[in-house]
Amino acid sequence: MESRKTPSPLETASSALLQDAPGRMRRPRGLVNEIVDSLAASIREGRMQPGEKLPTEAEIMVRFDVSRTVVRESLSRLQASSLVETRHGIGTFVLAPHDAGNFKITAEDFATVDDVIAVLELRISLETEAAGLPGDVIEAAAGAADALASIRVPLIRLGGRLEAILAEPPDWLDTQG
Repeated sequence: MESRKTPSPLETASSALLQDAPGRMRRPRGLVNEIVDSLAASIREGRMQPGEKLPTEAEIMVRFDVSRTVVRESLSRLQASSLVETRHGIGTFVLAPHDAGNFKITAEDFATVDDVIAVLELRISLETEAAGLPGDVIEAAAGAADALASIRVPLIRLGGRLEAILAEPPDWLDTQG
């Protein structure tokens, strides 16, 4: 007959952690993503409405069994995603959805090596185009300077004629009022 040993509190806590996430150890970075994904899903699916206050840090800590640091990092990421705003001393509130159409690459977009290569190719093409923008601005400014130079002489002539007209104004030109 086997004797059963009573688990220590540390063993009990470790067992609970493993049951919460079967087959993997929980890491702080994974915990942040877990909280962000859960809260973001609640917001996007309408379970939390714009203007509604999120649970307090302490409530989130208890709900997800994480530290305050993990909760604060999670809230920071939600703020960066424009899903929530924090009013110091009051709480964190859900923001109205915005339709900015911002382009975002997430960790899920890197499922394969081909995905990574595609993102790198995108980055290279965008950076190349962005690097050429200052040259386009300089070229446009040079074109504008050339255009101004080409009308300089006619403007000077026009100015001379206006001075002559004003020096001896015709009868029909009322220079007094």
